Amino acid sequence: MKKAVFFIGGINGSGKTTLIEKLVGHSDFIIGKQKRALIEVGTRNGLSYEEIPKNYDSLIEQAADYLSEELATSTTQAMFIDCHYAFKLQAALAINIKKQITEDDEPYIQAIDDRLIAYLASKHQLFFVFVSVDTAVANKRVNMRIKNIGDIHSTVGSLKIYQEAEQDFFHKLVDRFSIPSEHVLEIDNSGKLDVAVNKLGGFVRSVLVD
Repeated sequence: MKKAVFFIGGINGSGKTTLIEKLVGHSDFIIGKQKRALIEVGTRNGLSYEEIPKNYDSLIEQAADYLSEELATSTTQAMFIDCHYAFKLQAALAINIKKQITEDDEPYIQAIDDRLIAYLASKHQLFFVFVSVDTAVANKRVNMRIKNIGDIHSTVGSLKIYQEAEQDFFHKLVDRFSIPSEHVLEIDNSGKLDVAVNKLGGFVRSVLVD
């Protein structure tokens, strides 16, 4: 029986990481991240942290294999991949091949690499979750973190644009990989955490039972 990989994405402040940690705390799942996997395989190849972005293309499939093997050899039936479906180009510079920004308004690019998705799809069942949020709520959550205080990209207006971009890339990924509707969930996490946890937990459990 194939194991399950759940991509769970949303903007900063959507609460996706808290949702994942809440579920993992109650059940037997493991958490993966594309960036963490890239750093791990880059280090194994003898690369410094600074060299890893320059070797992104040669590392991404190794990163996919690393995540797949981590799940395959674990005693768990599922991995949650904490992710963004899109992010600002400026943020991408830290983990991708260096690009020059030519416009004042940073364009958004896809965060999760198609090569990683395709590799995982060949080994496991894939499921995609988008965690949306009222951007005023996201703004309050983000600004509670010291590192985000004063960040001009964390205003209600910028978070709204960011969320629209993330959701757009999410839908494009689902369509491009022909993910069946029963493998897709959109969930709002603006209110009580337990409500969102129960909805996500119900989705995950129904998948694993089937």
